[in-house]
Amino acid sequence: MADKNDRSPTPADRRRQKREAKEAKARERRIRARQGDRRLFPKVSKKAATAFVAVVAVLFVLSVFWRLGPGSQAPRVQGTDAPAVAKKGATMIYKSGSYTVGTNLDAGQYKFLAAGGQTAAVSVDGGDAASFTTQCWLELSDGQKVEVSGATFASGDDISATDAQEVEGTGIYKVGTDCPAARYAVTSDGSGAASYAVLDSDAPGSEPVASGSVDGSTEVQVADGQYLELRGCVATVLG
Repeated sequence: MADKNDRSPTPADRRRQKREAKEAKARERRIRARQGDRRLFPKVSKKAATAFVAVVAVLFVLSVFWRLGPGSQAPRVQGTDAPAVAKKGATMIYKSGSYTVGTNLDAGQYKFLAAGGQTAAVSVDGGDAASFTTQCWLELSDGQKVEVSGATFASGDDISATDAQEVEGTGIYKVGTDCPAARYAVTSDGSGAASYAVLDSDAPGSEPVASGSVDGSTEVQVADGQYLELRGCVATVLG
């Protein structure tokens, strides 16, 4: 008859042995802690620490992509190779490039921002529509071919109004959005010939309501919905 002690360990035996081994290691750690070794847990190796940092970095990058993905409220950058479609509540930011209004760009008014202080340009149907170092506004219609250089832009519907008391540089500012309706003191910014114009429309070639060169300081009145075009000027709200 076989001795019962020679039988193979059962799954219950193996679980008991593992539990006893684990408890023995825990007792050893507590004993070392009482004897002066305060590390109750094994020291983490450099390799394990590096792996942990790498995992955290990957999770962070994935979380960023998730926040900027569809349904995000953060601005999204749109290239020129796809139709302009934005999720509700998202601001679409367009890059420099070629667009056809009605194909990969919706018709409407857009605000253009020069990148890095360089001179930016917008061409519509092969003609120069705007050249600026700060910003400009343009209304675009279906079928137009638009070429944007040195600027990003967004739909005017996504632009929030500000109450900036001063605007400067070379560009076109929308009154009531970029700056308030008010009387302004317009002076040269020292970059060269300075001039201003007040416009009722952002269409290229629109006749100004008022305009002039700036030598010293000039007072200019603008109303909501008008556009203040500056060339090498600083415009400051009076009052």
